[in-house]
Amino acid sequence: MAQARCPDCGAPISPGAVVCPTCGFPLRPDALPRGTGSGGRPRAGNRMVVIGLVVGGLFILMFVGMIAALVIPAFFRSANRINEEQGATLLKWAYAAEQSYHADRGAYARHPAQLPSEGRLDRSPFFPYELEISAASDRELCLEAVPRPTASPRLHALSMDAQGTLYRAAGCRGDREPSVGVSRASEDASAKAMLRQSYEGIVAYHERAGEYPRELADIVTRVRFTQAMAEFRFEVVRADGNSVCVALFPTFQRADLHTYSVDHDGNLYRSPRCIGDVVERFTAKTSADGASSDMEKPAVEPTQRETPSGSP
Repeated sequence: MAQARCPDCGAPISPGAVVCPTCGFPLRPDALPRGTGSGGRPRAGNRMVVIGLVVGGLFILMFVGMIAALVIPAFFRSANRINEEQGATLLKWAYAAEQSYHADRGAYARHPAQLPSEGRLDRSPFFPYELEISAASDRELCLEAVPRPTASPRLHALSMDAQGTLYRAAGCRGDREPSVGVSRASEDASAKAMLRQSYEGIVAYHERAGEYPRELADIVTRVRFTQAMAEFRFEVVRADGNSVCVALFPTFQRADLHTYSVDHDGNLYRSPRCIGDVVERFTAKTSADGASSDMEKPAVEPTQRETPSGSP
């Protein structure tokens, strides 16, 4: 009789062998491990466990995908809003610097390098925007915050014009933020507040130096940035050490905007050279009393002044 051989490895085996002595291949069904059915197939209970694990894994993957579909876009939108706020802050800084530059030179700076570097946000390599100036003259201005190449592709450019209006596009066009302070009363109040702060700067400089300031930079140190800076520009119309007159001129010729000026005595005039009727009178506390000031109406009826206040 021919000798039987293992169907797996081909080794000779005895007719009554249960498993191959060489490779361990099962030669009889009763030699299969417990827990399996005929033909070595898994039992029904094991199949259900495997199916349950597969279905559960699919549900988990679907749930994670749904969460990611909701969270990831919201994260990018939030990141873009934060970056756009940084771009708007850069434009506000540049706008204030341009107003100071215009007050000194009568025109806006044409290149960002002409603006001061102190406090400039885009000097950081991680800042998402770069400052550019697409238009600048004695009357026109368009500042742009342009996304850097390393910024998110979803980030768009911002811009700001000479009126301080913020646009959500380059070139000072497109969607813009609502304008504020358009009424004559509110603009007059803002102009007077700016000159009151200028008078505080004059008093503080006089207490420190013993003479009145000659440079605009020494006067506007206490002036806070407001939307009114888009409508007015400062100018020192007289400064000789013994007296000083600071005027606030409308940036554009409009019937509802007026020219005001203030002298070293705190007299406010509705004229460009501290001449004419005293509209209001400012008082400033000394440094020992604090740095705040109050605004008062003249104690008497306004009188016509023919010569500049404080002149010899």
